[in-house]
Amino acid sequence: MAALDVGRDRGGGIDTAAVAPIRRGRRLGALFIAAVAWIALITLAAIFAGILPMPSPTDIDMLGKRAPPSAEHWLGNDHLGRDVLARLIHGARV
Repeated sequence: MAALDVGRDRGGGIDTAAVAPIRRGRRLGALFIAAVAWIALITLAAIFAGILPMPSPTDIDMLGKRAPPSAEHWLGNDHLGRDVLARLIHGARV
């Protein structure tokens, strides 16, 4: 009988606090927020690719072939000496 009285208060009525469903607000996780911020950053970089201070994605540096990342080329150069970061940002425009 005690199990049946869980939802009742002492006056015989139904205790709404015991019966009401628990409502939890949906919270966005940190990973979701980080992903949205990353997509926003890539979108902004693609939009402003023409005015960002970076080398042209088509300029070839014969002495900088396959150069590792540095202060001048953040992601390094490819096998033709082109800046990888500039090529990625300009490629995101497509």
